[in-house]
Amino acid sequence: MRLTGSKVAGMGCLLAVIIVSAPFNAQAEEEIDPCKQASKLAELIMLARQLKLPLSEALELDAVKNSKLAKGLVIAAYDQPSFRSMELQSDSVRNFSDQAYLACLKANQNN
Repeated sequence: MRLTGSKVAGMGCLLAVIIVSAPFNAQAEEEIDPCKQASKLAELIMLARQLKLPLSEALELDAVKNSKLAKGLVIAAYDQPSFRSMELQSDSVRNFSDQAYLACLKANQNN
C-alpha cells in the first residue's frame, strides 16, 4: 500500500494520540518493567519519526513535554534518518527500540 500525504498526516495524528496515552510512567503500574516501557516508548517515537511527524509537533506532545526520557528519545529519533521503504522503516523502529531497551538495562545493571 502506498501512503499519500493525507494518509501519513492522519497516521501522524493517530500516533500522537497513542504516544500521549501510552503508559510509560513506572509508578502508574508497579509490575511493568521500566526498561520495557522505555523500549515501547522509543518504538512509538521512532514510528512517528518514520511516518514523518514533524519534530516540532513531536516535541509539543504533552507526554514529551512532561518527560525528560521522552524528550531525549524524540531528539535521538529525529537525529536518525527516516526511510521510504516499509522494510527499512520497520528495521529502524525495531533497532531504536532495542537500543533504548539495552541502554536502560545497562543503566540499571547495578540496581
